[in-house]
Order: sequence, then C-alpha cells, then structure tokens
Amino acid sequence: MISTADGEMTCVAPNGSEFFCPAAVSGTLWRGQIRGITEVRGFGPYAMEVLWQSRLDGAVRFIFPLLRDGGAAHICEEDDMGAR
Repeated sequence: MISTADGEMTCVAPNGSEFFCPAAVSGTLWRGQIRGITEVRGFGPYAMEVLWQSRLDGAVRFIFPLLRDGGAAHICEEDDMGAR
C-alpha cells in the first residue's frame, strides 16, 4: 500500500510474486521481488508505468542505488548479484 496526500494505491507484484525491497533510484522506484526486479515511475496519485522488468533465478533481497550513472546494484538470495 502506498499512501500519498491524494489517497492510497495498492501495488501488486506480477505473477503471484512478493515484493521484498523497494529503492528510490534516479526518480523511479525499483522493487525487488521473488523472481526479479521491476522499475516503475508514478504519474500522479493512482497511475504507475512499468519501465522494465528483469527475471532472475533468486529472490532479490537488496537493491543499492549507485553513486553515479543513475543505476543500482542488486543482491539475490541465490548467490547472484549484478548492476544496471
């Protein structure tokens, strides 16, 4: 549930997944989930656009915004890590 001054909105993870770690990265919201990462951007109190999704082998438990270039690094539960 996301609460704003204009109301509340529920975000549902794709395909029965579950969100673990949100991170604000360069004006967008990255959400780590059981099967990967989803990046979204908001357009007001009730509208969101999915910018990209990534499927990974394990649950994404941590997302760290990078200090340059507007990307982020992620760490998965199944011994995987990477950056975009």
